[in-house]
Amino acid sequence: MKLLKKLFGGIPMTWPLVIVSAVLSAAYTAAMLLIPATRNTSLRDIGGDIPCWIMFALIIISNCKTPKEAACKTFVFFLISQPLIYIFQVPFSALGWKLFQYYPPWALWTVLTIPMSLIGWHTRKKGWLAPVILSGMLILLADCGAGYFRTALYFPPYHILSGIACVLFIVMLIYGILQERKQRGLAWAVCAVTTAVSVFVMLRTPFCSGNIMLPEGVSYSDCAAVSVSDDSAAKAYLDDERQEVRLAIKKEKDFELTVTGKDGSVLGRYAVSVIKNREFLCFKPDIRLEEPAQ
Repeated sequence: MKLLKKLFGGIPMTWPLVIVSAVLSAAYTAAMLLIPATRNTSLRDIGGDIPCWIMFALIIISNCKTPKEAACKTFVFFLISQPLIYIFQVPFSALGWKLFQYYPPWALWTVLTIPMSLIGWHTRKKGWLAPVILSGMLILLADCGAGYFRTALYFPPYHILSGIACVLFIVMLIYGILQERKQRGLAWAVCAVTTAVSVFVMLRTPFCSGNIMLPEGVSYSDCAAVSVSDDSAAKAYLDDERQEVRLAIKKEKDFELTVTGKDGSVLGRYAVSVIKNREFLCFKPDIRLEEPAQ
């Protein structure tokens, strides 16, 4: 408990600490995205998912003396760390500077840290307002955690560490930030309801969706259309928000997926093998599918 109190309120959050932390977190994230051994492991989740960054933001906010200070320092942390993640990867990636096509969602998050920090600073106070404000972050963590554990259930141990991390983050936030028992009770209730809703929605989802890894040197911006050889087996679509080619599996039937470029050329053709696992129809997420011989 003393360690949590130190983490959420006992750190002198100076500007040098904010800047150094931003650079180090960016370097670590870039390394996790570049090292081949981390592929399809929980270590790489920091590069695309929000839980760890929620923790970084709340640690900064909790150690600031005023809402304005919290907003400024959280904004600068994200303003430095997010672009640096891409800059560190540029020399080692076939996409080069095109990697920044994935930056816009994080740029939006960076801007949103200003109002979110101004509001989030009040989680330090007593009363019902604190857990109500914190509930937004707890909902995100609980939903992400449920998703991670669902993936681990069908493809053990894929994402299991990320699921455990979400649970630990929730515990740390509730006991590190909230001061009163009634505040913590409300926070746990929010997490319980979120988890129940997430599980209910997942159990009613009749297919497993995932992203297709494009060939080396091909970026999402090069894609114009996607199609499947059998529409009854799956749905393929371009997800502009995630900047990914996505698949939604409908039934246990193998098929081919074709990704077409803006010039009409075939950028990738994949043989998709659908498996039935614990009553779900899936292909392993984030795995490059085998391209059949031409």
